Amino acid sequence: WCVINHGSPPAIVMGISGQPDQLIHQDRLHAAPLPVIRRFSGGGTVVIDEQTLFVTFIFNSPTLPVAAFPEPIMRWTEQIYQ
Repeated sequence: WCVINHGSPPAIVMGISGQPDQLIHQDRLHAAPLPVIRRFSGGGTVVIDEQTLFVTFIFNSPTLPVAAFPEPIMRWTEQIYQ
């Protein structure tokens, strides 16, 4: 499966181990509040909005000839996006 989503409302998305007080400018957040969403996976903190395009691939492990780790998966998706 390939799930594509766009048109998300503005929000801040953080990885599971991110510390909001270290990664989000609190004065700016107070001046222009946005929801802060913590995703289950790791990764950096990003701001999303209506222009953000999310692409999700869903596979059974044996179907995809790529190791189930971030770097090999990113190399595989790079070929698709190119």
